[in-house]
Amino acid sequence: MRCGTDRNFTSALHEDRPYVKFHYRSALYSTGSLPVLMGGASRLLELVVPSSSLQRHLIEIDAQPSKGPLPLPLKDLKTVSPLITDIDISLDDRFLYVSLWGLGELRQYDITNPHQPRLAGRVKIGGILHREPHPSGAEATGAPQMITVSRDGRRVYVTNSLYSNWDNQFYPGLRSWMAKINVNPEGGVELNKSFFVDFSRARAHQVRLWGGDASTDSFCFP
Repeated sequence: MRCGTDRNFTSALHEDRPYVKFHYRSALYSTGSLPVLMGGASRLLELVVPSSSLQRHLIEIDAQPSKGPLPLPLKDLKTVSPLITDIDISLDDRFLYVSLWGLGELRQYDITNPHQPRLAGRVKIGGILHREPHPSGAEATGAPQMITVSRDGRRVYVTNSLYSNWDNQFYPGLRSWMAKINVNPEGGVELNKSFFVDFSRARAHQVRLWGGDASTDSFCFP
């Protein structure tokens, strides 16, 4: 069993289950002690299937041009990086979830065939690029960040705070929230219109479900 979220992220309880690696094709610069991914960078995910001779398939998510207002780290670049900040895999190994904290999206990829992952659904909420409110009408500053998938795979919960240093640079005045996303068993996701928790100025980061969820951490502790 693998536990933790080192350089390789795994949601696998067994060694032959797929896991995901991050790869960065980018340049980094520093603002004080904080390295920031430049807005023109592409982010890549490598899906690894240990039991197969075909070990990888890359999912590429590009930065997007933007004419709207941009935070200071991106102002001169005129593009918004996806800023992938969390991923999770459903317990049945069917869906990979990716949060794009820069754009303001949660994406669902069907990885039934790990060598040909396909985009199965997405929701837009908040974001530097999209700036979408919640369907309830609530303002959504920040964007999907940490992901929690229920064990039955029917519910996904997202919160919007990364770390205060990052929050303050990319989303000044961030107001924290949690949203619920309903999952179609055949693929597809939709924001739950009646579930939106406003944490005000507190910073909500990680959510855990009673009885466990699809995160590796659920299998590491009682």
